[in-house]
Formats: sequence, C-alpha cells, structure tokens
Amino acid sequence: MLCQAFLLSLILTVPVSAFAQQAPKQPETPTTPAPGPETVVPPGVTVKTDYPGAVWAPANERNYQNANRPASHEVKYIVVHDIEGSAEACVTWFQNPRARASSHYVVSGTTGTVYQMVLEKDVAWHAGERTYNNHSIGIENEGYAYRPGFFDANLYEPLARLLRDITNRWNLPRDREHIFGHNEVPNPSRPGSFGGYGGHTDPGPYWDWHTLMTLVRNDGELIGHTITKIIHPGEILPATVTFKNTGDDVWVANNSGREDPSIVERGGAVYLGTWNPRGRRSPFFSYKYMTSPAVASSVVTGDTEPGAEGQFSFSLYGPRKPGKVVEEFRLTKVPPMPHAAVAFGPVVKAEILVEPWLVDASAVKDGFKPKDGWNPKGSYFWRKTGAGEPVAWTVTLPMAGAWDVYAQWSPGTNRTAKAQYEVTSSEGKKLVPVDQRTGSGWTHLGRFRYDKAGPATVRLSSMGAPGIVIAEGIRFVGPIE
Repeated sequence: MLCQAFLLSLILTVPVSAFAQQAPKQPETPTTPAPGPETVVPPGVTVKTDYPGAVWAPANERNYQNANRPASHEVKYIVVHDIEGSAEACVTWFQNPRARASSHYVVSGTTGTVYQMVLEKDVAWHAGERTYNNHSIGIENEGYAYRPGFFDANLYEPLARLLRDITNRWNLPRDREHIFGHNEVPNPSRPGSFGGYGGHTDPGPYWDWHTLMTLVRNDGELIGHTITKIIHPGEILPATVTFKNTGDDVWVANNSGREDPSIVERGGAVYLGTWNPRGRRSPFFSYKYMTSPAVASSVVTGDTEPGAEGQFSFSLYGPRKPGKVVEEFRLTKVPPMPHAAVAFGPVVKAEILVEPWLVDASAVKDGFKPKDGWNPKGSYFWRKTGAGEPVAWTVTLPMAGAWDVYAQWSPGTNRTAKAQYEVTSSEGKKLVPVDQRTGSGWTHLGRFRYDKAGPATVRLSSMGAPGIVIAEGIRFVGPIE
C-alpha cells in the first residue's frame, strides 16, 4: 500500500528511534491516487529490464537506494503488496520525488502489464523495514485490500509469471516462506506485530494465496493435439492433447472417478478443463466420453513428474446445431474444497466446424434398387412413364431429427414434367412432384422428421406426365435444428 503511504515512506529515510512511538496507522478508507498519464515511460529512456516481459518505468532516484545486489545484499524474499488504486497511478506516484517510496515492480490487473520501476540490484523502499528492504524484491499489485473483486486471474497470472521468473533467476524456493505479503513483514517498532513500521495489512483478506501459489508452482508446454477441425452432429471423434510439465508440482492423475484419499492428500488432481471462461460447459460433452461438462480428461498416462510429458485423451460428441464452434481447453488443477480450481499453462484453442451430415444414395451405388423396365445409362436409370414398379433409394440416418431431402436428375426436353417422388418419414408418406425437364444440381424435396436413427427410404414412381423419368441421386442433409 505504498502508493497511499507518503508518511510511511518518510520513515524509511530516518532512524528507527525517531518514529518508535509514532508509527502511522493504515487508512480506514482506501483512497484512489490521481490518474496516471497516458505514458509512464519517459521519452528516450532505454533500460534492459530484469524481467523480459516488463515495461521500464523508472522510479525517481530519490525513492530508492542504489546498490549492487547480490554482492551488497543477498536477495532472500519477495514481498507482495496491493496498491489501493490503479497501477498507472502508482507508477506516477513512484516517479514523484516526494513519494520517498518505491517497489521493483507494479502489476496491472486491468491490462496484465508489468511495470519495472527499480532494478533488482537496487533496494526499493517498500517493506517498511530496513532489513527486509535490503533482502527482498517488492511487487505492488493493482486493487484494494478491503474491496472484493480486484484480485482474480487477470492479476494473478501476470504476477505468477513474474514470480516464476524472479525465483528462477535468484534461485529462490517457490513457497510461502519466501513469497509473502506486506502484512507478514515484522514490525520492528512493535515486537510480535507485523506489516512493517506502518502495521500494514495488505494484500488483505480477499487475496487468494492458494490460487497464486498454484499458478507459481504449475506450468506446462503444449506439445501437440489431435483435435478435429470438422465434426457432424452426433459423431464421436477421439482427441488427444499432450503437454510437458514445466512446473514444480507433480500432475496427479485421477482416471478412476472413485474415492481416492491419496489424491486429496496430494492437493488434488490435474485435468484438461474448458476455458474462456474456466468451467464453461463444453458443447461437445457427453457422459461417456468426457469426465464432466467442464472437464475433458485427466492425465491418462498417469502421474506426470516435472520434465515429463502427460497425455489427455477424450472424445468429442458433435452438437446438433451446425456452425463454427471455438473450443478452448486449459490445464486445470482441481484441489479439494474449499479451494477453487485453478487453470494454468497455455490455452489449447480449436476451431471446429459442425457440419450437417450429407447422406447420399446414387442410382449406381448401394442403396438403390432398380426395377424391371428401368434402363441404366451412365449415372442414372430411366424409363418411359407408365405402369410399372417405382424405384427406391434407402439410406441409413445416423441420428434422429429433421432432415432436408434433395433429389438429383439430368434434365432434358424429353423428360417428364411431373415426376413423383415419395418420401417416407415419421410424419408418414408424402408425394412431391417435380419437373425433370429443368433443374441442375440438387432440388429440395422438403424437410422431414425422423424420430429415430436408421433406414430412410425415398421412392420414384414410374407414373407421371408423358416423357422420360430419370432416377439418379438422393441426398439427406441434417439433422437441422
């Protein structure tokens, strides 16, 4: 909460004894700093940040101490703060020489931007305790300690990436003994109290340490996937996604779906869950082929140690509604209650086109039954109109629903003006007359309801207006919602 603590920042520049009885209190009602400028990086300033993902926004030189860490001081800790306002306003305040306070980094939960304000070799004035300043890296985070709703994945994820990078470069353990809040810094003016000289309580009761540390300790690299690009309604297609465990924790597998106390004892299992948002019900879910509506699969290859690869296997069930579906999955650690599931690692994004089935039957393939009097010619059969047996096409529909039925014929001036197709469906039999003298491609005979999957038959009568009747092809398209 340094951006709101001008008085506290003064303490860092004078002897402890001068303020031993005058530690300022934390404001009861947080206030928002003045809005920041459009840009927080002075023109012409180029400095290589310690964290590659950071934007360099240097603090005023009066607000920190030049040093040469680790030669001058060993870096042992990372102290997490909240700003009591916006990231940009905090950056502006630390660039003000009156602040006499700073942090190494400022993280925005609005944009995900990480600003670096003090090089890690130097000592930022953030902890309210000289020893902890000397031996720590300070990070301010956008939001308010006592207002819920600021601290979520939009903040925790960029913060976790920053923490992973810092701990890797400084060889710090990724645990709560080395990553802690401002409220856990000892108060030297009050033995047994915490929060530094000012008795600060940030990041506050709405800060989710479990989620943050799960993100810090877990990560993955996408190796590849076999998710289809096209699926039909009711179609079942297998899918696999493979990740490499690049974090610290073992990915515990749970493929039995039954009680297993050891999974709870180890903090929960890792699954491939839906994303955008997390916990979204997948339109490709079916009880037989996915773990749950929001979870595709656990690690089918078993517990996955850091550095090893784990595979997630499941099947997609084609939804009834045609169109393009953007399906996203992400690794998700599911701990026992009361903790919430935490998604981590890269997003697996698949654009899947749900196409209606095209079920065809032609006059020269299986499914067509010519009768006496019908003569083959190329891709069709023909005969003169008159008394005789109809021909029939029979197809197998993969699922129930409404299906559009089409017919195809080769037109000509000698064709009948009134060929009669008979479509049998769950609604009964329907005669559909067509003029075969014209037409090209597929002609729509109508939409028909079929209450169950299975055989469907279309017949073409030999009767009609004088001329030639052409039996060529039939197509079913569906199901149509």
